[in-house]
Amino acid sequence: MRIKDENKYKSILKASINQFRKEGFAKASISKIAKEADVSPGTIYIYFENKEDLIQKLYVTLRKEMSDIVLGDIQLEGCFESAYKQLWFNYYRYCLNHSREFAYIMQYTHSPYGQSSSSEDDVCYFNKIYSLFKIGKDKGMLKPVSDEILFAYTFYPASQLAKRQLCCSSRLSKEEVDHACEIAWDGVSLRKAQVSCKKLSETLNSRLVNMYKKGEKEVELLGVEFEHFLLDKDSLRSYDYHEAGGQFDIAKKLVKKGWLVTYEENGYIFNLDKNKNSISFEPGGQFEISIRPCEGIEEVDRIYQCVLSEVKSVMLDNQILLGLGYHPRTKIDNLSLLPKERYHYMYKYLHDRGPMARNMMKGTAATQVSIDYSSEEDFKKKYRVANFLAPFIAKLFDASPYFEGDLYAENNLRINIWEHTDRKRSKLPEGAMDRVFSYEDYAAYIEQTQPIIMIFKSQIVHTGRETIEDLSKSYYLSDAELDHGMSMVFPDVRLKHFLELRMADSLPYPFNLAIPALVKGIFYNKDLLDKYYDLSLAYKDHDMEAFNLALKEKNVFDVVKGDVLVTSDDFIDDLITDALSGLKEDGQYLDDYYKFYKQYGNVANYIKEHGSLHDLLVITGGA
Repeated sequence: MRIKDENKYKSILKASINQFRKEGFAKASISKIAKEADVSPGTIYIYFENKEDLIQKLYVTLRKEMSDIVLGDIQLEGCFESAYKQLWFNYYRYCLNHSREFAYIMQYTHSPYGQSSSSEDDVCYFNKIYSLFKIGKDKGMLKPVSDEILFAYTFYPASQLAKRQLCCSSRLSKEEVDHACEIAWDGVSLRKAQVSCKKLSETLNSRLVNMYKKGEKEVELLGVEFEHFLLDKDSLRSYDYHEAGGQFDIAKKLVKKGWLVTYEENGYIFNLDKNKNSISFEPGGQFEISIRPCEGIEEVDRIYQCVLSEVKSVMLDNQILLGLGYHPRTKIDNLSLLPKERYHYMYKYLHDRGPMARNMMKGTAATQVSIDYSSEEDFKKKYRVANFLAPFIAKLFDASPYFEGDLYAENNLRINIWEHTDRKRSKLPEGAMDRVFSYEDYAAYIEQTQPIIMIFKSQIVHTGRETIEDLSKSYYLSDAELDHGMSMVFPDVRLKHFLELRMADSLPYPFNLAIPALVKGIFYNKDLLDKYYDLSLAYKDHDMEAFNLALKEKNVFDVVKGDVLVTSDDFIDDLITDALSGLKEDGQYLDDYYKFYKQYGNVANYIKEHGSLHDLLVITGGA
């Protein structure tokens, strides 16, 4: 049916649902529906022959929408258990988030209209479920019972749980919903062993590769994470999570301003979300603001200022959020570890594998930029260029003048800390510059990662020295668990469903916006990306090691650029010039920082040689 006015049509459908639910099919009338939809009765007859036609077509429309939502991401060729659980979760979330539409579908189904109509549409919409059930029975995964029984045990409990959530003030936790899904699976599955899922065709490596492929996007957006320290304005001492004005106190106040809690543990809040932007707290209380993917830096700036304004409105008068690479005053031993179970596991594990792991977890803050890739070839170029430019970006945005309350005598503290924090997990993956890394290469790197902890059936399990590959032989690892595994490595450049560039320190505003501006200028300009990719081909893993060592010792090194030997300072000058040329807009953010850099050096150098932290905050306008 051709829709002449989409907005009027949607208004009619919405009003129809309300009227049929309120009045019933018999008492609801076209005139009442028209009045609620703010259209004339004649307008409704443009789209529907009569009330009965409206009742029928509304059902068909909603049933199709439900099918698209519930079945859209179900993969029949992958792991059966994963597909079944995804189906259950999709249906549960549909019932919870589309309660009015679901109520109408049930009303229609149990009415004379539903009992007398053909079921051909339902069969068409839900063929995928029948196919999934058939695969499960053929592979010995599901009990050999009728599809009607499987339907009942799969969908009825999910809809009842959703109804209870909607009608009761208490909400089910994520762990409780996970348990409900597990019970549904246990009810229909033929096997209850830990590895109840058969991998129908995929190896672990190919599953990871397929996840990376699903991350491919034609858009070119920037996601930015800004980490800060929550400090007393005068003493610069850190605030404890539990104290008045601490992170927990701020989180509770933000909830009253409409921020939604997305992760809590034992009543403590660790993550909040509003308008797809998020606030989270890192192990030492670092205050992270994550901005949803944006097209340009002006949009990042606007959203960041909006979030920052809300946060500052609930902060104490004597507090600041400071962007700096390492805590300026409070020592590690005096920084409390947040009461999050996984942090305590990680803290002990990493400390046993690197003498500066505690400093990394509690004392550092960074600015991380996420970029998109459109294909494996695009990934290869961006991944290699990002690793090649990492030492230069680290030098340009070094903002770590302090270490444990004193001025840091060397340079690029961040590089030193990460080199002494589980090197295999935190530094350049072996071979990343010796060859052009593919999806398979990065997947192999993840396979050999020790994830430290995993969450199985809502329980945190300390996995010790077992790798992702080891665990996959004993458990079926869901996509969510593989996502967790991918997040448990900390190299300068990390691949998930996007590329994360993690080598820059946190900087005070507005200098922090120069980082995504530089990234956008180089990585989202094809000619410049190709230029730096070609330059990178002359360098290997050991060259990156040498660059980082030189940065720590003398803060400068020479680099071959084409046929010419130039200093790292000259290289950075050319890099910024190129980035500015690649920025159609947003160049001012990078240019303003570059003027500061040319006069004083990076932020760390300025504080060590030209002024105090207070002077810097005066220049930048505050935290």
